[in-house]
Amino acid sequence: NDEEGILSCREDLNEIIDSFPNGLDYAFGYGSGIYEQKIIESQEKTQSEDELGQAAHKEPMIDLIFSVSDPKAWHDENLRRNPHHYAALPRA
Repeated sequence: NDEEGILSCREDLNEIIDSFPNGLDYAFGYGSGIYEQKIIESQEKTQSEDELGQAAHKEPMIDLIFSVSDPKAWHDENLRRNPHHYAALPRA
């Protein structure tokens, strides 16, 4: 796809979904990585941006929502496969 951050085909999304454990009853995604969004530049920084000294994240993002029959088993397997998806404390 010529548009940066926009998934070009079903195979792109399937590749992402395949990185997660089996057992999804259904899944859907949203965000600028799926749907092109108008970028609005703000003249004002938010308090958290000022505190962190960072600009807002401008890279395309994809948010995924999954429904699974056995959440504990699914998270146990996802933690094994994708530990970077979780904060350090729960990984201990």
